[in-house]
Amino acid sequence: MLQKMKPPKRSFLLIAAFALTIGFMSTVLLADTKAPEKNTSAAPHDSTAVVIDMDVVRRNTPPKAGEITLTNVGGIAFKTVDKMPAFNGDMQGWLRDNMQYPDSVRAEKAKDGCLIQFIVSEKGEILRPQITRSSGDAGLDNEAMRVLSKMPNWVPGAQKGNPVPVVCNLAIYFKPNMGGC
Repeated sequence: MLQKMKPPKRSFLLIAAFALTIGFMSTVLLADTKAPEKNTSAAPHDSTAVVIDMDVVRRNTPPKAGEITLTNVGGIAFKTVDKMPAFNGDMQGWLRDNMQYPDSVRAEKAKDGCLIQFIVSEKGEILRPQITRSSGDAGLDNEAMRVLSKMPNWVPGAQKGNPVPVVCNLAIYFKPNMGGC
């Protein structure tokens, strides 16, 4: 007669699965927490080699996600670069001389600001301005866009020594006592 085979005990299978899980988890945890080994072969006073190596890595590394944005004409604009664009001169003075508090909101004595995002091109031109945070008043927003469109060229941003288009944000605040300046 044929004899029935007895199935393995369930406790044995649970113990084997638990042991394998513990082994796997300890390997993963040890790999994540292991400190990188320090290179002791180089002299401690010779840090130039490390700086040069990092410079080579930085130059040859493609931009990370979120560092660039696509423009609507198929180009790219950087969000962070080695040298960020800068206004050529005194921006606050220029804004003070060219910005006018709109008469349409003077009676309301509205005071608020808006945030404008734009691209500074390789030539320093301001391209594609758009309001990313409104002041809540169309008159203030329109004046901010008008002033931004009148702005002179900026010093362009540079990546690895080459001028590149860069995405910038500018907050413009309005106060009722600005007068008609």
